[in-house]
Amino acid sequence: MIERMQQNFQIVLRRFPAAPLLLGLTVVALLAGVAIAEERWPYLLMLALIPLLWFFPIETTVGLFALSIPFEGVSELSSGTTAIWILGLLAGGTLVTVGLLNNRFVKPPRNAIFWTLFLFWCGMSLLWAVDPKSALRQLATSAALIIFYLVAISFRITESEFKWVVRLAILGGCLAATFAVYEYSAGINWATGSGSSLVERGSLIVGETEVNPDFFGLKLIIPISLTMAAFLSARSWWGRLISFCALAITVLALLLTMSRSALLALLVIVIVFLVRLRVYRRLIPVVLLGSILLAAMPSSFYGRIQEAGQTGGAGRLDIWKVGFEMFKHYPLVGTGLGNFMIVYQQYAGFSPKFHGFMRSPHNTYLNVLVDLGILGFVLFLIAIVMQVRDGSDSKMRSQDSKVWVVAGEAAFYGLLLYGFFVDVMWDKSFWLAGIFLAFAIMVQRPQTTEPLEHGIGSGKRTGRVKEDGRRGFE
Repeated sequence: MIERMQQNFQIVLRRFPAAPLLLGLTVVALLAGVAIAEERWPYLLMLALIPLLWFFPIETTVGLFALSIPFEGVSELSSGTTAIWILGLLAGGTLVTVGLLNNRFVKPPRNAIFWTLFLFWCGMSLLWAVDPKSALRQLATSAALIIFYLVAISFRITESEFKWVVRLAILGGCLAATFAVYEYSAGINWATGSGSSLVERGSLIVGETEVNPDFFGLKLIIPISLTMAAFLSARSWWGRLISFCALAITVLALLLTMSRSALLALLVIVIVFLVRLRVYRRLIPVVLLGSILLAAMPSSFYGRIQEAGQTGGAGRLDIWKVGFEMFKHYPLVGTGLGNFMIVYQQYAGFSPKFHGFMRSPHNTYLNVLVDLGILGFVLFLIAIVMQVRDGSDSKMRSQDSKVWVVAGEAAFYGLLLYGFFVDVMWDKSFWLAGIFLAFAIMVQRPQTTEPLEHGIGSGKRTGRVKEDGRRGFE
């Protein structure tokens, strides 16, 4: 990385006159001095990011976005928006800027066509939406996520950039998991029930802000899958040790959420690695780790699993019955994007047990069926199938190369299963998993032509990246 910084600095010196460059550095230094003198530490941090944004734009912006995903539930600002939204906007803008300046946009994967058609159908649903205002609000979020995804999978990322983004994503998961485990051990948790039925679940809790454990578990799926890949691809003993410790803390935090959906998703991740890589002996430590952590879980953990059938999945079965009744009345084109909760009020009486008038679907596929009808659901399924096929059909250079594609697949499959119990469709983790899968496929394909230059405005190249063939986290 130091060598790359030197190369990028030489590129800057060639492209920009010394006087303006010196003036810019002087201004940054003066502003940094003022920030330190007035103890404006956030401003100092922003100034410190300027050179990183210039020399390492993709690693900095996309990496910080991936790092911050586990903290999304506690990232709301006073203005009402979230820090994650700002980082996502910065990452998307950087991808577009670097892609255009350095000619790094390529033909997107096949699934991009169907996600574009799906977004078009979402927009069309405004014409017949039961509540057009709700549909319009949801469309803004949906369009931003899908466009960000399309831009990312059309960007030719380098292996070095990809590895740093992966490292930052793992770091974010470890930081959030460590904080959640610490809070749980200190008695700060998400408590439900009372008396003998009291269940204390681990989650992120900052001040008055508490993140639903099911959604916190959702945010840990990608870091866990990437950490498992880092462990399997590590070549040195210290690389394996660090990866194993990171895996232990993130899996522990996920289990402490006591989310049944998260537990099933974790099982899917392990199965995908076993089936796709067939590295049974190398996965023995991972399986042993999971077994030990499961044995250490409190009795309330197993109580939640046993009561799943009795409670109907915390009332989910009753909500799903109402959802299917709604689908019967809006089968072809649906109720309109983002209208599930609006229409649910009219059909709440169909629930065998009343759970209120405003309920979310707790199921991604049911939500798509009700909101967008059969036509939208078909587009959704085709896009997912094409996305999965892109990973299974890709040609890899080696077994070590394949592990990152499998990590993307495992995270994506885990989130697809999560979608049966939580609405993940418009969650950033769902789209980030697809981006990691696309990045891994692009990076691990055989590439033999000249290397790309890095940094903003560092020159145009039409070739792909030539790497030295080394893999894993040394």
